[in-house]
Order: sequence, then structure tokens, then C-alpha cells
Amino acid sequence: MARGANAAERFTAQDVGGSSLRFNNTATAGFVTTTDDSSFKTPMVTAFTSLMWVKLDKSFSDAGAANRFIAHGGASANVRFWELWGHNNDNLLRARICNNITNQTITGDNVVKTNEWILVGVTYSASTTFSIIHNDGLEGTTVPTVPLVDNGLDMWLASFNGAGSLLDCVIAYHVSIDQVMTAAQVSDFYYHGILPDGATKLIEHKFDEGQGTT
Repeated sequence: MARGANAAERFTAQDVGGSSLRFNNTATAGFVTTTDDSSFKTPMVTAFTSLMWVKLDKSFSDAGAANRFIAHGGASANVRFWELWGHNNDNLLRARICNNITNQTITGDNVVKTNEWILVGVTYSASTTFSIIHNDGLEGTTVPTVPLVDNGLDMWLASFNGAGSLLDCVIAYHVSIDQVMTAAQVSDFYYHGILPDGATKLIEHKFDEGQGTT
């Protein structure tokens, strides 16, 4: 795992899975947590894109399946910084931005597939754009009406605060950068593993240990 690198990551739909980490929807092996840190969270208030290569074992509507890809734990939906999840009513992606008082949620357009590698994420720029990333495109795009405010809480992958919404999945890669990405740039990353020129990686999880189960 690393933070702050600038080089583009050559990591595409064609080569994901060689290095990855399984999450089995249990509290003992169900998530990764990253301690709250202004070095990666402060830039996000202005603009960010977060991307994750993941393969789901179950749809969100299956019994025993849950739904959080990325979440910043909070007592209510209004104080979770931002989060990305899949809803069990329709198996669509949802994303939320929060400011400790209220929140804004958007919904994707296409059902999330299981048992194949997919790219999911969020891209955000204050007062400009808020979108869900799903494979090689953007979904649910809107203008943000809620200013993103850091809640001072940790970031969780494949879980919500370690207590619930745990995914049954394999994650190969996660990165967040300090720029909003266009649809063309998302496509470039999906097919060629190329991040935008000048982008700084705020946080990165490569899951490239290559052996073991921890």
C-alpha cells in the first residue's frame, strides 16, 4: 500500500485479479480500514476521483450479501463524508456526499454484475460535478448541491465501519486521486490503466502481497 505517488497505474480490466484480496463478508476478514488522515481527505473536499477494481460473489439482493464498497463511518447518513454502495432493492450503485448536516445521493443506471471484474468509483468536484463510475463510463451525473465536509472519521473498504454492510468479494486495486475525471478519462483508465496527466495519488491500495490470506 502506498500514498502520494504520481505515476499512472497500468492496471486494466485485462490484468486485474493477478494480485487481489478476498473479503468473505465476516467481521474477522471483511474489510480494510485506513485511519483518518488530512493528507488524503483534505484535497477531496475540493475535487477527487476514487476507483476500485472489484469482483462480487453475490448481488446485493442475495441473502447474506451486503453493500459498501467505500465508506467513511458516521453516526448517520449526514456525517459520512462520502460513500459508495450497492442497493439491494435494484442492484444499482449509489453514491453519497455529506456535510455533517445533510447529504446528497445519486443512483447509477446499470445493474452491477457478479462474478466478473468491474470498475466502480466516484468522481466529484465542488459545485461542478458528482458522478458514479461504473466500468468505462459515468452514471447518475449531477451538480453537487451539498458541499463535501470531512467528518474526521476513518475510511473503510468493503464495509461500513467494520460493523455491517460487508461485501462478499475480491478487491484487486483501489486508488483516489486529486482530480475529477471525465468520461473519456474513466474510459482511458478502464481500458489502458492510465490516470489523468498531473494527477496525484492521495491514497492507494494495491493488494499486491501475492500470498497469504491476511
